Amino acid sequence: MISTIEIYLLRIIHLIFKLLGLAPSNVNILPLNRGKKQLNQVTYIDLPGQHDNFLKAIELIGNFGAMFILLFFNFNHKILLTIVNRIFLLEVELDKKLVKFKQINNGKLWLIVPFIIQIFTFILIIIIAGLIDIDNIIQIIEQRLRIFIITSFIIQFDILIRYFRKIFSSLNKSLRSLVTHDTDSEHQIIIVASIPQTETMIRSIQLISKSQRTLCEIFQDLSNFYSWPMLLVNTYFCVIMIYSAYDLVLPLTSPIPSPSTFIMIEKGLLAASYIIPVFILCLSLTTIMTELEQFSLELLHRDMSFSPCGLFSVNNNFLVSITGTVITYVIILIQYDQSLAAVDILNSTDITANARSIDFGK
Repeated sequence: MISTIEIYLLRIIHLIFKLLGLAPSNVNILPLNRGKKQLNQVTYIDLPGQHDNFLKAIELIGNFGAMFILLFFNFNHKILLTIVNRIFLLEVELDKKLVKFKQINNGKLWLIVPFIIQIFTFILIIIIAGLIDIDNIIQIIEQRLRIFIITSFIIQFDILIRYFRKIFSSLNKSLRSLVTHDTDSEHQIIIVASIPQTETMIRSIQLISKSQRTLCEIFQDLSNFYSWPMLLVNTYFCVIMIYSAYDLVLPLTSPIPSPSTFIMIEKGLLAASYIIPVFILCLSLTTIMTELEQFSLELLHRDMSFSPCGLFSVNNNFLVSITGTVITYVIILIQYDQSLAAVDILNSTDITANARSIDFGK
């Protein structure tokens, strides 16, 4: 017997997990005497049979996601250009007024490495897909282009975050160049260098402090700009990463003969194209938070974390949560498929035994 509250709670839980295909598709709760109710029948979704429908749903959501990103940047590109222009103007000012900043703030070409890797992965996936099914190459390119647009959005945000990190790191190095470290101290206390505090040094410290505040303001504007799109993209990526990991691991655990090597390589590259951008973004955001905290103790009293719509923080903890969620769901799905396979084997065995008994009776 279950109460009314438990019934509503069951319906809510069922609705949430039904969206992911991990709950019964039909739950019948029949009334009994004296107003009580009882859970009577449960019908589960046949995941292998729903594979095509689930894949079509993911593709449809991905199409809407890619279209949303394109429309979002089409209507709001001026806001992003204003933010990027403020960063460039600040960097130019630091190059002119801060001693040795230009020499310290180098190596910016390495910021585009993730985007180059993404393009290389996209081309490699298209080539392998063409080797597998050359007749449908146009449709394959269309499908992969959707993923390329969504991952490019994440990598674009990551490049800007890494650019922020580079400037913050250069400011930290510039500040450390004005002081010396007491290496004999157990706690590595930083003391002001024993040199005359000239006006140049004072102006440099003031400029660094002002630049730090400006960067924090720009970073907050950038976070607000990417807040809603990142919420939708992360939600979509959580689902697509679960599906891609499940699709990659399933042939390895299924008694059915494994697909060809090219198909497995393509599935592996697709899974990597989903996971790597999120992984890099989380590391970049965590690192820039570290740079902020190293700059000044005052920053410990500021909330500078990137939180899409204030729902969750994108950092290493978020990465651990996603990894745990993906692994958990993949294990559940694989075990569910194995249980279905075992039931099918038992049913086929019973049918064969009944057929033999009928033949024997004849």
